[in-house]
Amino acid sequence: MGDPTPFWALDPGTTHLNHGSFGACPWPVLDVQQRLRRELEANPTRWFDVEYPSAVREAREVLAGFVGSDPAAVAFATNTTQAVNMAVRAVVARMTPGDEVLVTSHAYPACRYAIDAITAAAGVVVRVVEVPGVLDGPEELAALVLGAVGPRTRAVLIDHVESGTGVVVPVGEIVAALEPDVVVIVDGAHAPGMLDLDLDALDASFYAGNLHKWVCAPKGAAFVRVAAGWRDEVVPLTVSHGWGDERSADDGRFHALFDWPGTSDPTAWLSVPAAIREIGAVHPDGWAGVRAANRALVLAAQALMCDELGSTPPVPASMVGSLAVVPLTGRAGGATGPELTAYARSRGFEAKFVAADGRVGLRLSAHLYNTIDDYVRCSEALSVF
Repeated sequence: MGDPTPFWALDPGTTHLNHGSFGACPWPVLDVQQRLRRELEANPTRWFDVEYPSAVREAREVLAGFVGSDPAAVAFATNTTQAVNMAVRAVVARMTPGDEVLVTSHAYPACRYAIDAITAAAGVVVRVVEVPGVLDGPEELAALVLGAVGPRTRAVLIDHVESGTGVVVPVGEIVAALEPDVVVIVDGAHAPGMLDLDLDALDASFYAGNLHKWVCAPKGAAFVRVAAGWRDEVVPLTVSHGWGDERSADDGRFHALFDWPGTSDPTAWLSVPAAIREIGAVHPDGWAGVRAANRALVLAAQALMCDELGSTPPVPASMVGSLAVVPLTGRAGGATGPELTAYARSRGFEAKFVAADGRVGLRLSAHLYNTIDDYVRCSEALSVF
């Protein structure tokens, strides 16, 4: 394990192999957030009235540049789950009983629960596309999704990077084939910082992404990009002063609604530019180098562990970003996720175990604090489970 002490806030006594779940925020970014909190608490009234409106506008502009979007289309959110809930509510409100929302069997559970809860109240049908655990390539996945669209399909919820499998989904092909006749909501929880995004070019109706994961911003930083045709009618889950005129003069109602969710701590949002700057500065090639290094490391780790454990990667390398699954064999392959999690912790590892084509698998994450030795030692530990 690389020494994370000077830069990362991670416990150096643990080998961290599960960046994908909750991310990791480095000290320089946490220091920026703490400074912002001190400024807020020194004069809360002035800070929210005078400092916050321009600060959130500037942070949004930096974020928009990073994800390839017009700032007018982007709003901050607390997490992707929140943003997807908002999008699903808006879309289902336009539907009539018997209309369909399409999801895949690999949809992130929290977002699938949102779909189920919101559609049930409206009499809208949820159709599930069964996606196998082993795929030959992105074309197979796109064909499965597009082939399931029927005459009553009004919306599709699709992951950009599947949480359980790490598969990078060909969302560009899917969006181009469906929009504008079928609304596409992209759950991009893992994509920012892992993939090079151009959201204006993609132009899905809704795109939600986390910033605490691969961008390494503080927890509570996420965003939603909303296409022009939806901005005048979409509302966040919490409606506050932005609904009236008093907060809408400078940035319009869309941003007023999302920027003012009631009294909260918005310093995670305002720390996003620092995260983009600090992580990008670690690699000599900037963010392109960060993404390439993380991908190269996770693919090397997957190859090493599959070779050691006698298993095969479930998807080709072309469908891998910074997450990859290693199907487990032997005693480990017959264990449960909780059993393996407890074992890994007893050996000093934090790791994520998932269902992998009928067996349990290890979902590998790779970020800049990891080294190949982390995965060598993890493989050795699992081989004697």
